[in-house]
Amino acid sequence: MTSKKNPGRFAGLLYLLTSIVRFFTMGYVPGKLIVHGNAAATANNISVQETLFRLGIVGQLIGMAGFIFVAVALYDLLKGVNQRQAWLMVLLIVVSIPVAFLNELNSVAAIVLVRGADFLSMLEKPQREALAMLFLKLHGQGLVVAEIFWGLWLFPLATLVYRSRFLPRFLGVWLTLAGFGWVILSLTSVLLPQYQDKVNSYSQPAFFGETAFMLWLVIKGAKPLSPDAAASSPVTRCIGQSRGRSRVRVCGHNLRGGSTDRRRIILGDRLDRSPSDAGKRRSSVPEMWQEDPIPREREKRLPAPQICVSRMRFPLNLQSYVNQGLVVPASLALTGTSNLAT
Repeated sequence: MTSKKNPGRFAGLLYLLTSIVRFFTMGYVPGKLIVHGNAAATANNISVQETLFRLGIVGQLIGMAGFIFVAVALYDLLKGVNQRQAWLMVLLIVVSIPVAFLNELNSVAAIVLVRGADFLSMLEKPQREALAMLFLKLHGQGLVVAEIFWGLWLFPLATLVYRSRFLPRFLGVWLTLAGFGWVILSLTSVLLPQYQDKVNSYSQPAFFGETAFMLWLVIKGAKPLSPDAAASSPVTRCIGQSRGRSRVRVCGHNLRGGSTDRRRIILGDRLDRSPSDAGKRRSSVPEMWQEDPIPREREKRLPAPQICVSRMRFPLNLQSYVNQGLVVPASLALTGTSNLAT
């Protein structure tokens, strides 16, 4: 399986692999070695299982470096939704990587103190154990700083997932809650450390949003809709003018889903055939849509597949077309958001 066949599953698999590594380094290793409030026991565990502790350091470096590739894979998957949001997502991930890398120096310092190098001979063993515990505490505080970015990058990701037409919207909402959970947990750990455990417990349901998104990509996969596929979807047609403005009749098809007045794409039919043929094509339209026949001179100027717009609100890059009464190219309109004004 390549990233081109199913970019969503490819991103999900990378996400899963890095998550497994991070669970090992941030969950399993500390649970086996660190005894909170007991520097001597912690130093003894690290000394006895030094290889496991070093694997934790290496795993953290590999996991964070590997997450860069997760960011790139998610960017390739979601850049068609909103490229600016996709770039912001990648930027917030990349910013967090140096923080995590520098934070591992605290773990390296802890193991140096536990081993007791020659230049540390002037320090007694209890002093070295206490200093090692201090660096482990600093390592934990470094993770608290990184948690801010672990939450911030989820906001643009949630926006992209929510706006996409190939991923369920509830995942976008869940990812937003996860982002708030990480940010609140980070700030609580700094401002009100006595409530850190309680906030962490309450935030667990929100954190599962990230896991749900990862598993959805792995199991279901995701593939962005191509412009050609979107253009071939059932659409409506422009049928005439009224008081100097084009009038549009909507058939009820909604490319985004949801309410019937959102995300309409109105394609004009090619009516540059003979008058009799054009009349036959108009007669196939239901009577309620035949109020304003298209003027003959306008029929010949209405190519397909282009967008015939009227009384619609577009982003800034489309509004200039509407203001001038122009027909909007399909390649431009397919990338925008339109709301039909009823």
